[in-house]
Amino acid sequence: EWRVLSARIDAHMSTIGQHDGVANDVDFFPDGRTIATVGEDGVIRIWDAQSCTPVRQFAVQSAPIYAVAVSPDGRWIAYGSGSRRDPEFKHVTVIDAVTGDELGQLNEHDTTIQAIRFSPDGRFLASASADEKVSVWQFDEGRMIDLPIEGDALAHEIQFVYGGGQLLTVGLSRTGFRVFDCQTGEALKTFPWHRSVDFPSLNSNLHVLAFSDGYRGDDLTFLDARNGKLMGHVELGEVITCLALHPAGNRVGVGTETGKVHVFSLQTSGATDDRKLSIDRLNALQIHYGAISRLRFLDENWIVTVGLDGRIVRFRVDESPGEQKSGTPASEGIGQIAASPAGHVEARAGADGCMRIVDRSTDQVVAVSEPLQSPPNDVHWSDDGCRLAAICETGQFRAWR
Repeated sequence: EWRVLSARIDAHMSTIGQHDGVANDVDFFPDGRTIATVGEDGVIRIWDAQSCTPVRQFAVQSAPIYAVAVSPDGRWIAYGSGSRRDPEFKHVTVIDAVTGDELGQLNEHDTTIQAIRFSPDGRFLASASADEKVSVWQFDEGRMIDLPIEGDALAHEIQFVYGGGQLLTVGLSRTGFRVFDCQTGEALKTFPWHRSVDFPSLNSNLHVLAFSDGYRGDDLTFLDARNGKLMGHVELGEVITCLALHPAGNRVGVGTETGKVHVFSLQTSGATDDRKLSIDRLNALQIHYGAISRLRFLDENWIVTVGLDGRIVRFRVDESPGEQKSGTPASEGIGQIAASPAGHVEARAGADGCMRIVDRSTDQVVAVSEPLQSPPNDVHWSDDGCRLAAICETGQFRAWR
């Protein structure tokens, strides 16, 4: 019975791989199965998302990388980091996706670059940062334009919409959303909103705009993208850290600070000027041990996420795994995580004081220790991977072979 359940769970959700530290962003190659991820370790990692195997990696810098984008033809990868204290990392850098050779530095920002996107036709590269700035590089003309963003435009997400020549952005000081012409920089449409908003995502087939709302950022709100009318909202009760509407389908995925992903199906009805939106929850799954950094639809049925625990996870949204898969039960919590030198397993310190050894390829617990006096706050492997040591706040030290 356990083998049958385990097989069902593994078919539903898999850990693709892991960064050393926080994983910040993910984007897809045009083949629909290869992905690029970046994180605090300054490494761009390329993965086969279907077989959950690494393809190649580029250690491009020592500083964290916060955003990544793959060009529509799959030839280039653009990435961005940025720091007011380190001017070396102020630009969006473009590299060859096969060799890792640097091809150029484009949009310049004064601080952390938080989102990068290529337009679907490859004519534009947009980037947003914490310096209240959204920039667009025009490849045809070889120049950069800054979009006229008002207010505190701490944009965590940007999106090309309506065929790719227009860019959806967000400002956070009750200024709502704007759609810009990427050629001229002109604001074409504004969706005003009365509270702070973030993480906009627009489905151009349904003409529905989704975003996080609420004083705590825990409401999922939907507007009609044709007229700006409110279509509905969902109170999640958890702070939203990312969301995405499937570009062509009728689903929305929402990542939260607790590591859960909520998936909803959407259905519109009614007259064009007064449409209604039906919102049905498909499932809510505990995917990460900590906040989810970014969420992307691989296709209508599969989602890929990256999180603060460094993991890259893919999971199926159109069916339930029967019983939630979790290397450590969510109720027990996760503290320190340490990957073995070979990378095949990792040690996870639980809030119950136990150490768990987890197979990273399946995310299944293979061993559990006796509890320490308190949750371990420091965990280390020996260089040969044969010993594991942990120490807790009470000073208790324990080692295993």
